[in-house]
Amino acid sequence: MIFSNCQIAKNAISISINGVPLQQVHETKFLGVVISDHLKWKKQIDVVVQKISKVIGYFIKSINVLHKDKLKLLYNTLLEPYMYITYCCSAWSSPYKNGNLDRILKLQKAAVRVISHSPYLADSDTLLNSSNILQIYDLTHFYV
Repeated sequence: MIFSNCQIAKNAISISINGVPLQQVHETKFLGVVISDHLKWKKQIDVVVQKISKVIGYFIKSINVLHKDKLKLLYNTLLEPYMYITYCCSAWSSPYKNGNLDRILKLQKAAVRVISHSPYLADSDTLLNSSNILQIYDLTHFYV
């Protein structure tokens, strides 16, 4: 992968090892992080949003079976690793509100509403504080 904004430079370069040309790709997954040749993180955030959405679906299905403390335990084990530890948010996220993490924040707020058995329009900030859960921006600020 060649990191550049210039299209001509990327197409003009061919690299080979022992006479075998290497295939040029525009994005790849390395240690669980999707890296693009322009170093844009939209694809990585798409992957994280997709995985978090699945976990929230599990929460919704188990809301009548599990108590709040068990749902919070599931949040800590199934959802939080996708947001920062497993997908090294210090590389792909920013502690400053730039819009990239807003989709993840919305899902995080939805998860906290499900965990606390709160209605759809409940104030998520107070639910996050009462559950001792940091917002995604606070988490990334902490890890950066």
